[in-house]
Amino acid sequence: MDETPTPKPEDVLSALLERLQSEDAGERLSAIRQLTALNFSSEAVRNELEKLAASDADESVGREALAALSLPAQRNVRRHFNKVNKTSRRVLLQEIE
Repeated sequence: MDETPTPKPEDVLSALLERLQSEDAGERLSAIRQLTALNFSSEAVRNELEKLAASDADESVGREALAALSLPAQRNVRRHFNKVNKTSRRVLLQEIE
C-alpha cells in the first residue's frame, strides 16, 4: 500500500505564495481560499495578503485577501512577527486609507 507523503508546511506555503503572486486573479483567489483550510502560515504569506488587500487590481481578490488576514493562522503570524505595536500600526493603517 503506497501512501502519498504529506507535504511539509513550508512546501505548501511556498507553493501558495507563488500562486498569490500570480498575474492571474483566479489563481490568486484560489490560493487565498486554500489558506482558509490551513492552521499555519508564514510572514511572507501574510505580507503578500496585506499587499493584495491594499492594492490588488481585482476587487474580489482584495476583499478575499482582507478577509483572510483575520484568519487565526494569519493573526498568529502577525502577533509573532509584528515589529510595530498595535497603536502605531493602527495609526499607520489610518494614514494609508
